[in-house]
Amino acid sequence: MWGKILGALFGFALLKIPGLLLGLLLGHWLDKVYQTAYEKVGYFGHFIQAAKEKEALFFYTTFAVMGHIAKSNGRVSEVHIVAATELMRRLNLSSTEKKKAQDAFSEGKDPDFPLKDAIDTFRTAFLPYREMTQLFLELQVQIALCDGVLSSQEKIVLEKLSQYLKLPQGTLEHIIERFQAEANYQRHRSSPQTRKDDLSHAYQLLGVTESTPWKDIKKSYRRLMSQNHPDKLMGKGLPESMLEVAKQKTQDIQRAYDLLKEVHG
Repeated sequence: MWGKILGALFGFALLKIPGLLLGLLLGHWLDKVYQTAYEKVGYFGHFIQAAKEKEALFFYTTFAVMGHIAKSNGRVSEVHIVAATELMRRLNLSSTEKKKAQDAFSEGKDPDFPLKDAIDTFRTAFLPYREMTQLFLELQVQIALCDGVLSSQEKIVLEKLSQYLKLPQGTLEHIIERFQAEANYQRHRSSPQTRKDDLSHAYQLLGVTESTPWKDIKKSYRRLMSQNHPDKLMGKGLPESMLEVAKQKTQDIQRAYDLLKEVHG
């Protein structure tokens, strides 16, 4: 329905009556595409059919795939449960939202969970928004590394996610390296560290090295800030409950950049 409405409005604004008719036709086609994408997800279609909103889809798929990764080692460890629960706490979920997140996590643990179908549906909804697919993958890397170790089973699932999302080669490895740097940065922020250690974490967080020219460091900083800006991500379907995650990432990126600026500025 929303495809037809938005198509008609944009079409009318551009070409008046002919544009309105063309917009209706294009909107009807988009509605059919989204309907097909949502309906093909059999196993957990009851949730998708009830919501059909990109925010709900992002929310559900995030926690379901987290459950799938946590179970990939054969059993869900206490560390994974704590990490998922902590994310729910950070998102300040209501009791209803928390129950939905827990249900999604449990569905993901099922051996028959249709991972490819879930990611195909997710990718269809967020196809134009690479930042959203990358943020989604980052959240999965976070749950995989919550115990400080990336097992071979977890790596296999992450590689499948990267493949199903059709992300450029090397994206997953870069995210893993960056998240490890972010984890180090968070861990050492409150403890006494030498300036050398602080700089090392900052370089890693921005995905650069000491030999990287300052202009390229600024370019990397601007790209990361743009990719993770909360307002931009919300406009592309990030659930409001996940806004705090995006805010924390941009704060860490800003701190790292400010530190390097003192050295290179």
